[in-house]
Amino acid sequence: MSKGKSKRATILDIAREADVSPATVSRVLSDSGYPVKEELCARVRKAAQKLNYKPNIFSQMQQRDRHHRAGPAQPVLCAACFRRGAEMCLERLRPHCVQLV
Repeated sequence: MSKGKSKRATILDIAREADVSPATVSRVLSDSGYPVKEELCARVRKAAQKLNYKPNIFSQMQQRDRHHRAGPAQPVLCAACFRRGAEMCLERLRPHCVQLV
């Protein structure tokens, strides 16, 4: 019995399921304002729901070149103190999709 992670659905998976191009899927899911026929929108949304699609926020940030990063600006007193401080920062930044560098 395999305990591997199940693969996340991608735009390509949705495109195959809905029988549309990946560009159409992207336009529908991003609400880009680009005109897409309602029938195609419905197929894409149905496929996304069927495949339990969840957007990958980190991938979206890279695509849009909007990197949200923060770095500590404190002197290093000791390795243990720094590590605990970094862990606390990560805990608070993670829900906001900000990377600690």
